[in-house]
Amino acid sequence: MRWQLKRIRWRSCVGLFWLSCLGISYSALASTAMQRHSAPVAGMQLPLANSAAGSAWAGNGGGTAGSLSAWQPGPLAIGSGMPSAPGTALTLSRPLMAGRTVNASAAIAGDDHLTQLGFDTGRLTVLVGTAEGSARPAAEHALAAVPGNLFHGQVLTDYQASMAAARIGSGASPGVGVGQVRIVSDGRDRRDARFLSLDTRHAVLTVMDFQRADQRVGQGLDLRFAVADTRVGVSRLVSSHGAQWESLTADRAVARLGGRLGVQLERRRNPAFTVADDTRVRLTFSRRFGRPCCNGLAADADDAAAPAEAQRRYGLIAAAAGGALLGMAAVSSGSEQSDSAERFPSQNRAARAALVDINPRSVAENREYGGSVYLNQDRSYSWAGHVAGDATSVAFNPHALVPDGTRATAAYHTHGATMAGFLNEFFSRQDIIFFNFYQVDGYLGTPQGRMFLYDLRSNSTAQFFDAGGSPFVLPN
Repeated sequence: MRWQLKRIRWRSCVGLFWLSCLGISYSALASTAMQRHSAPVAGMQLPLANSAAGSAWAGNGGGTAGSLSAWQPGPLAIGSGMPSAPGTALTLSRPLMAGRTVNASAAIAGDDHLTQLGFDTGRLTVLVGTAEGSARPAAEHALAAVPGNLFHGQVLTDYQASMAAARIGSGASPGVGVGQVRIVSDGRDRRDARFLSLDTRHAVLTVMDFQRADQRVGQGLDLRFAVADTRVGVSRLVSSHGAQWESLTADRAVARLGGRLGVQLERRRNPAFTVADDTRVRLTFSRRFGRPCCNGLAADADDAAAPAEAQRRYGLIAAAAGGALLGMAAVSSGSEQSDSAERFPSQNRAARAALVDINPRSVAENREYGGSVYLNQDRSYSWAGHVAGDATSVAFNPHALVPDGTRATAAYHTHGATMAGFLNEFFSRQDIIFFNFYQVDGYLGTPQGRMFLYDLRSNSTAQFFDAGGSPFVLPN
């Protein structure tokens, strides 16, 4: 809004449990400042975790057998892929008559709970399960290696999930599994994941399709195979908006260390959230205690005893269903608006992007435009709006433009083209009234390309400058 010197024209105007003891990561991080805009800098992180896992078998012949595992992240468990909360997993198996077996498993980590129940006939394995919890916007999730905020700026609050799956195959013959997982949460569209898995004694391949409100939002792939006593895993999640997470892992038994030593290569890309783009390399070491159930691959023969065949079949389909649940939660928990909204590490950076985008059009049309800068749940910032006004004003409510679950923190607007008799190159008094009325910071793009900030808390204004100390110039 511009102040006319003669008169005022004014109208009122958002792996499943990765146990790692040492991680080294390299990240490309974008830096920002209010008055200076510098090139990206490289940062080094050294995430360390003191993790422990244990399991023990109990049973006598045809009785109930099971395994119990527990993990405890160290105080410096900062890197991706490390559990963010202590957890426990329990698996039980009970043989029935005529070669049939009942299997059950449960896992608890932080606020998240997963329960699965399976029935095996020797050739057909069926599974049902439920999960519930409270997902968080932090980079780490208690049960997943994938940072939820890679794909979107919003996250689930309380959620419930259900799953059903089946696998056909017996003995050493290949098996085929299919299943579906559904997540529901108040205020969110229903999300569904469907998966197909193929397995042999030496490899397991799972492909996944993720949908939200019956619209495809992403796909996933997971391949695990063994060569001698080396295990290799390849995972990939891709969203319909181009965000992707890729992981390559390999580990090998080292008798001298009494465990498995491995390496993980991880890459994250999101064109709408470039601050999260990075490539990481992590060394891993894991050690088992007792005689735990393996994951169904031949490379697990180094365990003290192979699990029952029924438990192996159950483990394969349970892992596929659990992987589909976690992959879908990571990819689809946002919304169409939050998936596609570009995100920035600061409010200033988001406002600058909005003004760079709209100021040339505003000047060309001699029309004021306005919109909102809002805070996402993952503490990143985005912009929304480009509401059109007229030559001297624009009317909008900054709080009404932002997505659900976000908060408007600032409003931006432009002043169109230069007009005689108007305050073109600075905030008008009515601009300041507008920002105070809606209790937000304010940003202005002027006809000459200048960019200004009004800080609500200090009731002060400032102009943006580039790295050379000259006034920052918007396209105009």
